[in-house]
Amino acid sequence: MAAHEPRKDPRQRADALARSLTDLLAPIVNDAGLHLEGVETTRAGKYSVVRVFVDLVDGPGDLDLDALGPVTAAISQALDEADPVKGQYTL
Repeated sequence: MAAHEPRKDPRQRADALARSLTDLLAPIVNDAGLHLEGVETTRAGKYSVVRVFVDLVDGPGDLDLDALGPVTAAISQALDEADPVKGQYTL
């Protein structure tokens, strides 16, 4: 009989998912000319919330909606295709 692996606590699972999402999304954000600051996942009842933090690569300036729109669409498409988040989530 095989020994059971200990279950990861929710924070460990969220951290592992965030690392996986970072690996998936970093190239997409970089291709948009932006920098991926981080990815955070949390539970909200029976659903998840995925937060993706992006910024300008460097230097002065503002990150406006004209730059965020295309990268948000690309991130959403990548998440839909890879489907790394179990169940429903809010991006």
